[in-house]
Amino acid sequence: HLYALSSRAAAGWRTLTDNTSLSNLLQEVGWLKVYESDQAFAATAHARSLMDSLGTPYEVLEQNDILELEPELAPIFPHAIFQRDSLHIVNPGRMVNGMVELLLQGGGQFRQFNARRIEITGAGIRLNDTTEQISADKVVIAAGAWSKTLAHQLGDLIPLEAERGYHLMLPIADNAVLKRPVLNADKSFVLSPMETGLRLTSQVEFAGLTAPPDFRRVRSLLPLVERMLPGKLRLDEQSVWMGHRPSLPDSLPVLGFATKTNKVVYAFGHQHLGMTMGPASALIVADLIAGRQSAIDLAPYRANRFR
Repeated sequence: HLYALSSRAAAGWRTLTDNTSLSNLLQEVGWLKVYESDQAFAATAHARSLMDSLGTPYEVLEQNDILELEPELAPIFPHAIFQRDSLHIVNPGRMVNGMVELLLQGGGQFRQFNARRIEITGAGIRLNDTTEQISADKVVIAAGAWSKTLAHQLGDLIPLEAERGYHLMLPIADNAVLKRPVLNADKSFVLSPMETGLRLTSQVEFAGLTAPPDFRRVRSLLPLVERMLPGKLRLDEQSVWMGHRPSLPDSLPVLGFATKTNKVVYAFGHQHLGMTMGPASALIVADLIAGRQSAIDLAPYRANRFR
């Protein structure tokens, strides 16, 4: 069921960005996972079997092949898995802001509003803040880890939890130090070349929505980054932040109408794959709002599946 969405990810991104000013933010450079130990690579046998059964293309690489793709990497990785057809967004912030601009150009409106309560009315849906309200014919709840409270107010008790993930940006004079996102599978962190530098991301932390961030863990990875790219970059911290990944026990999002009304559509809970599957989910939401048949069976993603 996860594959039903992820297999539509690249096409969804192309649909939303082709023939727009945002198309140059997508690069088809692939997704490289490198393994320093034989044991770590051997542990991928089950994952590779799943990819084989689903027809997901990938290549198994050895050290010479890895260095041909990424010549700046230290020669310490004898094994890799390469998914050649994966897309890479070189500036997610600029991508999202650009999509808002396209919305405005198409006649849409953008407004920031703290939706504390949601109510079903005779005419539609009403969202309330402490001092103001918004009424609409239909509403899409796509508030990430904060979606659970609104869904609960509509009677859908969804066991959504925030997986807190950490990100650290490193400044580099030449972003070509890496050509694509690289996962150090032994140590469980990713290095992604961005327009603004090299992004280090790692960690899964269950600590809710209100606990302060703890940046010690992600900073502790910097010596491992230096070992992976010795002498290739400055380990000066450009910025560091923590984000909430909205996750559910079965790793599937909630996608479809609220249980009690077809005036509310849910689109949240994509865990680590929100940016990946956002456009594919958005196209499904558009079909639901317009009264069209969804491209996939939405039963596995229904809001009441945990009862």
